[in-house]
Amino acid sequence: MPCAHPPALLRIVRAPLPAEAREAAVAVRGPEDVAGVVVPLLRDEPSEVMLVVLLTAKHRVVGVSVVGRGGIDHVPCEPREVFKTAILANAAAVILAHNHPSGDPEPSGADLDVTQRIEDAGRLLGIPLLDHLIVGDGRFVSMHDRGHLTDRSTKGGEAASA
Repeated sequence: MPCAHPPALLRIVRAPLPAEAREAAVAVRGPEDVAGVVVPLLRDEPSEVMLVVLLTAKHRVVGVSVVGRGGIDHVPCEPREVFKTAILANAAAVILAHNHPSGDPEPSGADLDVTQRIEDAGRLLGIPLLDHLIVGDGRFVSMHDRGHLTDRSTKGGEAASA
């Protein structure tokens, strides 16, 4: 799928995007919008890579950062890395995304566990985890759409307060 997002969003950043890039930032209304940002970044990775997508209060992407690199069938993901990045970028919410080099985007037990840990930590910090996408062979699975997130910060793919 071709990517129509501004080039500034297709680089992995360690700091917030400049103001001009934020103004052109992708608005996240559902998992397809997130997939448009993360699939090009994860598509050719030979091992599992965990990304955090950093969002404004209006669910616009302000940055994407690598928070874990693993092997062919696992990736470590510590809440401290996810939320350190989010706090430094002044993110209001986050979305996790990682790849399965096997090509099968179905979540593993470990994927479900890490999603719960990050969701719990985000609830304590006031930075909600809105979704966790797993990418494989051009397809993706949304943990939110599958009902694996208990904190319903979105409704019908859009912010409940929007």
